[in-house]
Amino acid sequence: MQIILSHWADVTLNTPAKKRNAHLIFQYTGVHDYKGKASQRKIILNKITKENYLFMFNRVRSMKTMIP
Repeated sequence: MQIILSHWADVTLNTPAKKRNAHLIFQYTGVHDYKGKASQRKIILNKITKENYLFMFNRVRSMKTMIP
């Protein structure tokens, strides 16, 4: 989800827990109460465009790695 949300914003998720990140997922994708259902994933993936893909690419490229 970190990479997906990077299409729209500079976000750092501290946990992969869907419930803990639901507010961010809603804020950036409009998908309420995200649980990873196929229908929810489809809605989110349909929002990815060439333009926001380039934003994501640059955001991810500039991320610091967590490797010590």
